[in-house]
Amino acid sequence: MVVKELFANLAILSSMIFFYVQSTKDSPLNTKSSLSRKLFVGASGGILSNILMQYGIQVHTTIIDLRHIPVILMALFGGAIPALVALVLVIVGRLLIGVNSAACAAIASITLITLAAIYFSKRNVKNKTKIWSVLTLSNLFFS
Repeated sequence: MVVKELFANLAILSSMIFFYVQSTKDSPLNTKSSLSRKLFVGASGGILSNILMQYGIQVHTTIIDLRHIPVILMALFGGAIPALVALVLVIVGRLLIGVNSAACAAIASITLITLAAIYFSKRNVKNKTKIWSVLTLSNLFFS
């Protein structure tokens, strides 16, 4: 079952990223995009994260999902505004599922990952280094 649920999460994530890239070929998101574009893309990333939460992977008593990937992408390619918009929507979506200690831990971890992604997005290093740094840090948080 875990492989099936992981495949569903990966399929949703990759198809939505593909759809986004195809629909914005002419003007992809970057740090110089307009505020309205950043807000729209941030909201789209937050909705995608909420969809990924609904298809979480059940491993014993823990639920794992890929909700942090869209938020990381928002931070790395769009900067702080779309990442924070996506973060707020993820927090609201998680609180709608239920308010408990797991929700508090999930909110703390996604907030830390978002802040780390925003921090690394502002650094003056190669994109590859930024991506690997954020992914490594998020893996450490979730471990």
